[in-house]
Amino acid sequence: MKKIGILVGSRHQESINRKIAQSFVQIGHPDLSFSFIDISALPLFSEDLEQNLPQSVTEFCESIRANDLILIMTPEYNRAIPGVLKNALDWASRPYGKGALSGKEAAIAGVSLGGAGTAAAQVQLRALLPSLGMVQVRHPEMCLVWKPTLLNENRLPTDENTTLFFKKFLDALAK
Repeated sequence: MKKIGILVGSRHQESINRKIAQSFVQIGHPDLSFSFIDISALPLFSEDLEQNLPQSVTEFCESIRANDLILIMTPEYNRAIPGVLKNALDWASRPYGKGALSGKEAAIAGVSLGGAGTAAAQVQLRALLPSLGMVQVRHPEMCLVWKPTLLNENRLPTDENTTLFFKKFLDALAK
């Protein structure tokens, strides 16, 4: 069974990206197990803290290492990845060449209110991941436009096409 760590690039508890990730978990896949990786307790990255890592950073990096693939659910703020996501990636990339992300598979998905989904943020993230030593799962891409009717109260898609799209995405993660 492939372990998928879900990294939501938002600290907002009602994040629409978190809701889509919860939908993936609800739909499930027989060859995948899921866990959420919390970024809410991470301090701002500082080299001054590297000699005596805060426990939140150590636990965060251990959570990343415990998974086979990291699914990054990125919001898009001002056509870029959120600062909290960049901060988390900076912590997980240290020390250089030996960080928790080195050699990990990565997949990217995102949902936003704008018409392009999270396309600009995903382009920025795709450019960043190789420098972190991550191997990208590139297809299918998932840039969604959020509508309040996209998911029902159980976090499941309200239409068959969205369900099939989510299942195809999960199939790609299982390969």
